[in-house]
Amino acid sequence: MTSEKDIIRYLRVRALAEKGVEGERRTAARIVTDLEKKFPGIRFEAAAYEKRQAGTNTGQTAPPPPGVHPKGPVHTASGTADGNWENIFSWAQGVAQNVYGFAQTVGNVLAGRQLAEIHVRSGVRVSKTDRILITLSMSMDTYEQAARLNRMQHQAFREAMHAKLAKELDSIFVDEEEEQQD
Repeated sequence: MTSEKDIIRYLRVRALAEKGVEGERRTAARIVTDLEKKFPGIRFEAAAYEKRQAGTNTGQTAPPPPGVHPKGPVHTASGTADGNWENIFSWAQGVAQNVYGFAQTVGNVLAGRQLAEIHVRSGVRVSKTDRILITLSMSMDTYEQAARLNRMQHQAFREAMHAKLAKELDSIFVDEEEEQQD
């Protein structure tokens, strides 16, 4: 069973696909197809919803679902809107693309950082010749994975390795004032 919210959305978009201007009709038709794939049977549920909304008034068409406006001015509590759905869809598409791009960027950064945090080992030790060795080590498999990272992932990978190195340096160069405060 499809939710009423999804049925109303389907009816709104279908109305645009039937009565909108050329650009919004194409976009709306594609969205209608996507909704029909996502919610099998939504077409029949929408028809039943429209009949319920029409009530027992036979011979009359069902009122449009809430928020479906014909082309032309729409009067709202906050004033009059022009009902230009093409601009609304264009704006919504831009917002969706920006959100997707941001999510993809965050995912890329996280993948690069996690590769370094999980698979790169760091350590400090004193060699037999009394030298302090600060090391970052990784397996050849990790190196090959790092070599395949994109630019953004590679930058996050490097920053995570720098953070590991900074942590090791901090562990050997403890400030005397900080030590006395603890």
